[in-house]
Amino acid sequence: MDATVNHVVPFMPTTNPISPAEVTAQLDRIIGSEVFHNKNRLIRFLRYVVEETLAGRGNLLKGYSLGLEVFDKAPDFDPQTDAIVRVEAGRLRRLISNYYQEAGSDDPIVINLPKGTYMPTTSWAEKKIKNPSADPVFTAAAAPATGPAIAVLPFENLSGDADQEIFCDGITEELINHLSMSPSLYVLSRRTTAQYKGQAVDIRRLSAELEAHYVLEGSIRRAGDLLRVSAQLLNATNAAVVWSENYDRKLTPNNLIDVQDEIATHVAATIGDTYGAVMRTSAVDMKRSGTEYMEAYESMLLLHDYLFELSPKAHLKARDSLEKAVKIDPNYPDAWAGLAFLTLDEYRFSFNVRESNPLDLAQQYAEKSISLSAKYSIAWYAMTIINFHKGNIEQFEDNIRLGLSIAPNSPAILADSGVYLCLLGKLDQGLSLVRKAMDLNPQHPGWCRFALCHDHFIRGEYNLAIDQVRFIETPDWFWPHALQAILYAKLGQTEDAARAHDNVLRLYPDFVQNAEKECRKWFQREEDLIKYLDGLKQAHLS
Repeated sequence: MDATVNHVVPFMPTTNPISPAEVTAQLDRIIGSEVFHNKNRLIRFLRYVVEETLAGRGNLLKGYSLGLEVFDKAPDFDPQTDAIVRVEAGRLRRLISNYYQEAGSDDPIVINLPKGTYMPTTSWAEKKIKNPSADPVFTAAAAPATGPAIAVLPFENLSGDADQEIFCDGITEELINHLSMSPSLYVLSRRTTAQYKGQAVDIRRLSAELEAHYVLEGSIRRAGDLLRVSAQLLNATNAAVVWSENYDRKLTPNNLIDVQDEIATHVAATIGDTYGAVMRTSAVDMKRSGTEYMEAYESMLLLHDYLFELSPKAHLKARDSLEKAVKIDPNYPDAWAGLAFLTLDEYRFSFNVRESNPLDLAQQYAEKSISLSAKYSIAWYAMTIINFHKGNIEQFEDNIRLGLSIAPNSPAILADSGVYLCLLGKLDQGLSLVRKAMDLNPQHPGWCRFALCHDHFIRGEYNLAIDQVRFIETPDWFWPHALQAILYAKLGQTEDAARAHDNVLRLYPDFVQNAEKECRKWFQREEDLIKYLDGLKQAHLS
């Protein structure tokens, strides 16, 4: 039996009824709006349930039939084991709410999808006093989140000691607080998830009840002063484990709060950061599922995918998607921030270059994003990097201090700040930040290793430097190959140096002519610039 029960609810108001033609016209207004642009699956979902209800078949709408008709599932689809219909219904509800807050605020008819049913309702809209000077910053802040929804379940006390319940409750609260700072997640409140405390939970049933894409659960076990905290992230639609980790700590009365905060910081950074497990998994799912994930955050998922892959192909795909996103919604700050990074990378990495001065355009995009949102976002550290490459070192360092003061445990901010401080010659400061980023998020992107490679190279420790380059899995970006060519040449490994040399020219045929220009983008200290150019010359790349 389907987990979602369609209660008998009136589709039309009993007084002053709405005609089917009026409902259809309202449906067309909703799905034709910018809020629903490119959200093909959710459009199909909403149209299907409205049209079936108009045809008198609303009470027959079930997860199974929707799976086949809307999500193109096979006949053996089981909504009990695959919660995609229930989870996407939750996203559709949030999107409808978003529509009526903005584009549809003056519409005469409200179409809704009440929780617990797939049969929509309609009603006449209440008259509102329109604010002629709506602030886009407040509008964006008030809009319902459309990213993946995550439920943090109360951590289980396995110690047999009632005193540990306080620690369990505390770490659950800290995790919710830390994850709520992620702009890419919709975090369910503790009040919503507290009802599951002490219960055996069926993840798929919970997904149906809470409409969550991910569930974070865990346990705490204490023996004497030794504490083990176990955490795992589950895909709520199929109960598959996405990530898991154990944290072993020594606990004393004096460090209880510190340990609680430290573990919550690690877990939240690993799963909720820009380079965290949720965004990586969502990006992979989107690529595997075609139009199923054509959602509001598709462009941001493509950006996150690019940030890991660092290839011209992924760059172009993300840039095209984000450019469409800002045309659809000019007040979408995350999209402008993403465009700032992608335009910046036309300069940094020479990917898909089309602007004569990409740094200036990247700055315009970053400033646009910052003007639209009061939150600290990737636009701020895009500005940090832009200032570095423009030679505005004082502003660069001020921005780093700002970022670290606001988000001292964000692996993305720590890693970017650390790498650039190393390039500035502040190796001790930079390496400490990069190592913290790598420690907080074991799934860190490989480019974090550039800082360690740079440090070893400057010191003449070429064997140690090449060990770091091997961790950088970005085969379609020329710089890792250039570093390999330099280091293998220094080590006298001619065959490996020649292979790396050929890879550089395959990816960047004009690199030899542009070697000095590419180096000057990165190395602020003249002695570092000379050392790299000498290495490129030895590798026959300059």
